[in-house]
Amino acid sequence: MPPTPFSGLSTNAKILINEWVTLRGILLKHTTTTKESANLSATSVPTLLSDRQLDDALSGPYQGFIKQKLSAYASLGLRRLRLTLQQDEILQSEAENKETPVSEEKYTLADLDKMLSALNQLTVAHHEQWQTLLHEWDQSMITSLTQHDIPLSDIELKEWQEKAPLSELQDRFTALNLESPHPRKPEMNYADYYRLKAMLSIVSSLSRRHQAHTLTEINHVIKKLKSDFNHIQQQEKNLLETQLQETEKIIPR
Repeated sequence: MPPTPFSGLSTNAKILINEWVTLRGILLKHTTTTKESANLSATSVPTLLSDRQLDDALSGPYQGFIKQKLSAYASLGLRRLRLTLQQDEILQSEAENKETPVSEEKYTLADLDKMLSALNQLTVAHHEQWQTLLHEWDQSMITSLTQHDIPLSDIELKEWQEKAPLSELQDRFTALNLESPHPRKPEMNYADYYRLKAMLSIVSSLSRRHQAHTLTEINHVIKKLKSDFNHIQQQEKNLLETQLQETEKIIPR
């Protein structure tokens, strides 16, 4: 598999993501493959995200939410570091000797602790908003597929609702010898993700009913779903903007 945009993620960035328990727990839900999920027991839940999971998180459709929250968390860490430098005479002296300017931190440690607590609560609440929206998109897309003569079987419905990570969808395209229209890219969104899922569902439904399922037939249906994808993209954009405003009220720039 060729390197992906985030396969070179720095060690510090990996540590930052893995140390934030709230976000890490959310990312586990979005980056665990269906096979891993089936074999996962309550006692075997990993405590750290693998490189593959980090890559899926930061190059998949949920990256807008993830990067937004991670930026806020990193900002808190930087403020905590500045506060430590201000309060530690040895570190302050070392910084002065190296002529390194230390920005004055106006918040106290108690303030930062309160901000982190509020950020944790907001992150969980925002994740729930996404889950609600994903459920709505699922139902809308299933309805549209049915209306365009792509009925889904119980197994296909289950696969649709499993929220497989991006790497798993890419593997399914490879197994079908089908070229993915959206290679991994930093700006992937949920409209892209649902387009991939729709293509796989179209292939499965047509094949199951012994109908032609070449790229021509697939794209014929995909074109009919353009308004659905546009609607998803606009709703996603609106939610990200609203959540950013709410996040910045807690963690000002």
